[in-house]
Amino acid sequence: MLRRLIFALLSTHLALPVQASLKDLSHCDPLKKDAHCPPDPALASKITFDFTKSTWGDQFTSFWTVDSSTSQDKRQLILNDTDGKGAAFTIWQDGQAPTLTSNKYMLFGKVRVQAQAAKGPGLITAIVLKSDSGDEIDWELLGAFENQAQTNYFFDGEPLFNTYNTTYRLDTSSFASAHTYGIDWTPTYINFSIDNVVRKSWRIGDNAIPAYKWPQTPMQVKLGIWSVSNGSDPGTVVWAGGLPDWSGRDAEKNPYRAYFKTLELEDYAGGCNETQKGAEIEYLYNERTNGWQNIQVKGCVKRTTPGAYPPPLPSSSIGSQPSHPSSSSPGPTDASGAPSQTGEQNPNESESSGDDSDSAALPNGRPSSPLGAVIFLLWLLSI
Repeated sequence: MLRRLIFALLSTHLALPVQASLKDLSHCDPLKKDAHCPPDPALASKITFDFTKSTWGDQFTSFWTVDSSTSQDKRQLILNDTDGKGAAFTIWQDGQAPTLTSNKYMLFGKVRVQAQAAKGPGLITAIVLKSDSGDEIDWELLGAFENQAQTNYFFDGEPLFNTYNTTYRLDTSSFASAHTYGIDWTPTYINFSIDNVVRKSWRIGDNAIPAYKWPQTPMQVKLGIWSVSNGSDPGTVVWAGGLPDWSGRDAEKNPYRAYFKTLELEDYAGGCNETQKGAEIEYLYNERTNGWQNIQVKGCVKRTTPGAYPPPLPSSSIGSQPSHPSSSSPGPTDASGAPSQTGEQNPNESESSGDDSDSAALPNGRPSSPLGAVIFLLWLLSI
């Protein structure tokens, strides 16, 4: 009985979320002893992907891998006829989670995604950076709550909820139109931005988190939508605002939809700013790898120090195959090929425009619980 009461308390009041449940591809964990994983292909460039112009074909699949369920039923991912909203990620029954995963990896860099969240209890629209070893940085848009967005961070598959799970208020609905969600990830800081305004900065060593728990292994970009179910952890269901209502829904009639409009991605390539001409850039691990400094960048001639980020990289657009980095290159381009200007705040500038001032507890009243209380409750569960 005591265990049930404590579990109910954890589920109802703490409502700690679980790792984003976008569908994963099967990868080798390169940091496990004797894993002998193959190299990860590096993006090593800047790229702009316009989902409003995407179609199924070689150009799309050269950049993205689609989960097997969606490959078999493409009604879960509509790439045209969406009135300019972009790719429509569509679900109408339990267990669906259409997911795009980039075929190439980034080792530090910038991500900007225009997304319009799906509306409905239990639905999560997700923008995820995830490594083969379990490092992860997330934006999560909950369909039960209209004017908020959340960020989270995992190291080696372990969530750090009480330290880095943060909720941000939105001035306008996440369902009615697209917002731009950004992540700037370096060896020393992670900046989260909404509509090109930095809302939160995490710096290495903050909140007594040791440096070795900083996410620092090459990551893929994952975009998608998922839902909780009757089999989900009760605390996760509470966090997601309840279970989805599937009644009267099918692929053509009133499905749930999230839209992804554009992706801007820049891979800092582990600090590489000069490469061998024509070389395929790859990230390699060995048995001595215990941080980003030990990850080899195959094809790299010169790497910068962390303070020199970002290195210059070439750019491409509309989902075309990225080119290889060089020591000098033009800036990013928009879909028409013209230089783009984002107007973003420099990540090294003052954080006064955002930081914690607009963070808020979830509308369901979930408190920001101290780590000590959680540890104590978990200890009671084990009695």
